[in-house]
Amino acid sequence: MKYYCRLCGAELTKENKCSAHIIPEFIWREYMTNEDGEKEDMIMLKKDNRPPRFLKKYGVTDDNILCRDCDDEVLGKYENDFREVWERVFKNGKLYLVEKDGKLYGWAKEIVGHEDIIKTKLFLLCCIWRASISASEDYPFKLNRRKEDAIKRILLGGNHNKLVYAYETMCSKFEDSDFSFASAPFSEKINGKKISLIRLYLPKGYLFSMRLGLEPIDEKIKPAVFGSMKNAFFVGNMGKMEGSATEENFMKNTLKALRNMYHDDKKKVRKGLMEKYDDVTEKEINTVLGL
Repeated sequence: MKYYCRLCGAELTKENKCSAHIIPEFIWREYMTNEDGEKEDMIMLKKDNRPPRFLKKYGVTDDNILCRDCDDEVLGKYENDFREVWERVFKNGKLYLVEKDGKLYGWAKEIVGHEDIIKTKLFLLCCIWRASISASEDYPFKLNRRKEDAIKRILLGGNHNKLVYAYETMCSKFEDSDFSFASAPFSEKINGKKISLIRLYLPKGYLFSMRLGLEPIDEKIKPAVFGSMKNAFFVGNMGKMEGSATEENFMKNTLKALRNMYHDDKKKVRKGLMEKYDDVTEKEINTVLGL
């Protein structure tokens, strides 16, 4: 079967094809390496009831979607641009509290200027577009062709493509955790309405949300949209990770991944959970997860 680069249209050959990462390797590498410099498996969450799994290598790749030139020179530029923003703003930037009436609404992360917003949006669009065009079972998420083509035109147009401004973007984080996990992009209902809001978890507990459709965002949410604060990203507070439905769901997904890995060998599954959650007792695991 012949495959063609989904960005430039060139036929993929042994000479020009590449193993293109869906979410860039640098995101995975840092958070799959422990304090001793050893690689650890990271769970890959899915949103369509398929069992999650632990990644053995640094991320998920697809050999049949991009030529090497497009992967390195076109999309690679957006990855490198965001990598600098990630290091400076999200990973190492100081968090300034945003409070009202004693309630923590979130944090402000200082940015250089509007270019940081554009670089972040282009990076997210890269991840969303690659996930949608990939046939990998780890990325069942799919956009319709119209939205795929719209994102493709933006990626080909570069930083100066004004269409990128239409994609409203938000970010949130748990207040008590830098817990690292990642997910395939997924769409979600907001306030009971199905809108084109695509979400993506990245390491250190960040959840990025991007609106791809024309449906209006609730007025209460608009202050959180990138660009609403001058020279800063607003990072919304998702509350405490500990004891939350998200933490319980993550533990259940960890259980599913371990069962998938160990073919339901309960002894090995229990040991794996104890290693992943060193502050959780075996009795608690048995009670909460029904082992």
